[in-house]
Amino acid sequence: MMRKRKPIFIKQSKTVLQCDYCEPNNEINKLNPMWIIVEKRREYNKNFLGVYKGSIYEPQDYNEKLEKLICPFCNSKLIDTGLPVSDFHLIAKASDWNRQVLDLMMELHENDPIEYQLKLNQFKLQNEQAEKIEEQERVRRMPHCPHCNSTDIKSISGLSRGASIAMWGIFSNKINKSFECKSCGYTW
Repeated sequence: MMRKRKPIFIKQSKTVLQCDYCEPNNEINKLNPMWIIVEKRREYNKNFLGVYKGSIYEPQDYNEKLEKLICPFCNSKLIDTGLPVSDFHLIAKASDWNRQVLDLMMELHENDPIEYQLKLNQFKLQNEQAEKIEEQERVRRMPHCPHCNSTDIKSISGLSRGASIAMWGIFSNKINKSFECKSCGYTW
């Protein structure tokens, strides 16, 4: 009888770690085939470790090696880039997974922290604006009452429609109607 191994959680580091000898994220993907990374993201994450949090089947000493800054796959020394993981993901989202932008931001983080913060604030603002636009678009697509513009609507069930037609016949206000507004009672 083969014993099933329990998934162990990867301890996510606070900063992005880099391995110059192998591609740790590629190795993680091999351990867990359920993770499918798009080519753009794969290129963006190349040589980095500590940017994913999830469960995988892994060696027992994985987290121990990570704490000692040793790559769990090739046993070489990991480089702590100092770039916070949250910044890593913010740059990824704002730059549409552009590795060149990441490399430049890492260089700025190392050499000119003030300029880095200015650029990072621009990325944050860009992300906030994109989220606002996304939210507005979601609200715009949400069904609403054409009479009072309320989004508090319900679908008219077949049973309700049938009962109304049985009671009022052709004078029923629910014939050929699909929705009813809970606020004003309008049907359409």
